[in-house]
Amino acid sequence: MKYLLLCAFVLCFSGNGTAQEQTGLSDSEFAEVKVRPVNDSLLPPLKKDLSQRELKIAVDSYLQMTKSETYLKFKESLRDNSIKLQGLNYPPDLKTSDKKSIEEWLKNNLANTKYDSIKEGVEMIHQSYLLMQQLYKENTDVYLLMRRATKEQLSKIIAPEFKKLY
Repeated sequence: MKYLLLCAFVLCFSGNGTAQEQTGLSDSEFAEVKVRPVNDSLLPPLKKDLSQRELKIAVDSYLQMTKSETYLKFKESLRDNSIKLQGLNYPPDLKTSDKKSIEEWLKNNLANTKYDSIKEGVEMIHQSYLLMQQLYKENTDVYLLMRRATKEQLSKIIAPEFKKLY
């Protein structure tokens, strides 16, 4: 669960409108930010630092994301799963995209959770995965910026997470 929450924080952005609309940058200014190369492999990005302009875009976009319907549903789903898991962490290699994998894991761990059935657990965990994917698709620009952010910049970007009680 810790792995899922970490991924959620890193990936969770959604917004109403585009990142450009949210920051008020001109087309040429936004294009300059958007066309910078991003290493999209599993390896660390080539450049691990955002410009001040990029940081502003990321901060503003993240804040907008926290107000979106998809984000709110995702956070609710995470909270509901956390309650049902009772502190049990599923392994980081569990493929939450694969219902069969979730089912196999729950067969051995259902008694340690508050899920009423394996089916309920599978559906709830998989739903969190689907919401995370939707959130990422809606906010790819922000996620790419977060991926390139330094730890200090990332803490500024996700600061709204620590100001809300869910």
